[in-house]
Amino acid sequence: MGLKTTRQRSLLVLALGALLATPNAAFAQDQKEDKAPKEPPTPEKIAEWKKEAEARMLFTSDSPVELKLVGNFKAISKDRDTLSTKEFWGEVQMADGKGGELKIPVQLRTRGHYRLANRNCSFVPLRLDFKKAEVKETVFDGQDKLKLVTHCNSNALYEEYMIREYLAYKVHNLITPRSYRARMAKVTYVDSATGTPIETRNGIFMEHEDDVAKRMEGEIAELRGALFDDVDANQILEVAIFEAFVGNTDWSLSALHNIRLVRQQNMTIMPVAYDLDFSGLVGTRYSTPDPRLGIRSVKERLYRGPCKEPEELAPFFGAYRDKKDAILKLYDETPGLDGRYRSDAKAFLNQWFKMLDTPRDAKWMFKENCKLAVGT
Repeated sequence: MGLKTTRQRSLLVLALGALLATPNAAFAQDQKEDKAPKEPPTPEKIAEWKKEAEARMLFTSDSPVELKLVGNFKAISKDRDTLSTKEFWGEVQMADGKGGELKIPVQLRTRGHYRLANRNCSFVPLRLDFKKAEVKETVFDGQDKLKLVTHCNSNALYEEYMIREYLAYKVHNLITPRSYRARMAKVTYVDSATGTPIETRNGIFMEHEDDVAKRMEGEIAELRGALFDDVDANQILEVAIFEAFVGNTDWSLSALHNIRLVRQQNMTIMPVAYDLDFSGLVGTRYSTPDPRLGIRSVKERLYRGPCKEPEELAPFFGAYRDKKDAILKLYDETPGLDGRYRSDAKAFLNQWFKMLDTPRDAKWMFKENCKLAVGT
C-alpha cells in the first residue's frame, strides 16, 4: 500500500470520526436533503479572503494598542468554568485619532484552561466579542471574537511575561508566515459600577485562528487523533523544529494541544503552533516540562517531531540562519525587558545557532534524542 493511499485512508477515518462525534449536526444536515451542496470557494475567493486576513488593521503595526476596558471584573473573575459560555457587558474606550474618543460595545467572556484556574492566575484571560458593524474603520476592523492574553497576576514579573510571550510570536513570524500574529496592548481595566480604573497592565491580542487559516488558504479543521503521517510532511517538521527552537514541549498533534490544524482545498492538513508561555525562551517561573519527557527544565531543548538526520532538515535551518540577526535584534531593542532576562534569552538563542553548526549536537537533537518523544 502506497504512502499516499495510507494517508488518504487515515484522513478519511479522522473525518468520519469527527462526523460521528457530532450526531446532532449530522441529524440537522439530514433534515436539509433538498438543499444544494455547498460549492467550494473559487481560487479567486480564497485569494480575496487571504488578502483581507493579511490586511487586518490590528496586526499591521507593532506599536502597542492603548485602551480602556470597562466591565464588572469582580463578577467576571468569578466565572472560571472552562466550559462556561456566559457573557458580560463591556465597553472599549480609546482615542479615535482625531482628538475624540471611541466607545465600542463588547461582550466579555472568560476563556482558557491553565490561566483560568484560580490557583494560577488572579486575573482571568478574556475574549472580546464585537459586532463587526460597530468596529468598522477602527483598529478592530474585521474582528469579532478576539482573544486577549491578560497579565495573570499583578506584579512586575508578570508584566514582563507579556512582553516575553509577545516576542516569541514575533520570532515565529520572522521564521514563517504560517504562524499566529500578535499585538501588544496597554489596557486600563475600569470598574463599570463606579467608573474607577482598577489597574493598567500589558496584554496581548491574538490573531483569530480563522484569519490564520485564511492566510494559509484554508480553514480550521477539528480532527483529533492525527499522527505525523496524516499532516503535511514539511509543515509538521517546520512546527516541530520551531517548538524545539523556543524550548516548548507543551504541545501535542494528536490531542490538538496548543496546535491548530488548517485544511486546505486539496485536503492537505497543515498544523500551526500557538501558546508559547511554557517555552524556555519565554522562561516563566511556572513553566515545567512533563516529567515523562525526561527533562528537568524548559531550558533543556527536546525535539518532538519526526526523527531525521540533520542533513534532511537542512532546508528548514536556513530560515533560522537568515533571521538570526533580526531575532537577536528584537531582544536587544524591545523595551521593558529585565537586563538579566535579555542576556539569558540571547544566550539561549545563540545556543541553538551553535547547535545547528555542530554536526554531532544536531544529530543528537534531531535523530537520536528525538526518539524519547516519538508518537505525539
